[in-house]
Amino acid sequence: MRDLSKEAVAAGFFNIDIDTSTLVDISKPTIPEQQRLNTELSAMFTHNIRSIEPAGVVISIGGEIGEVGGKNRQKKSFEVTSMDIKHN
Repeated sequence: MRDLSKEAVAAGFFNIDIDTSTLVDISKPTIPEQQRLNTELSAMFTHNIRSIEPAGVVISIGGEIGEVGGKNRQKKSFEVTSMDIKHN
């Protein structure tokens, strides 16, 4: 992911999506536990992308918060994921 991010930025791509939602583990009992790996990796990749931003450029970073399929995620999943990424 780090190498791909560097290649993308070097080629002038300043909108990068991070989708680690397939790592959500809905077998866990709480939303924070379900989202933990997703948020930890999203935070790590976000920090990496921010570290390679060219001067004067803010790269737009998108992400996914829920498990694949099933239903739309609820507000609580978004809140938990957002807070976890901010604190990682």
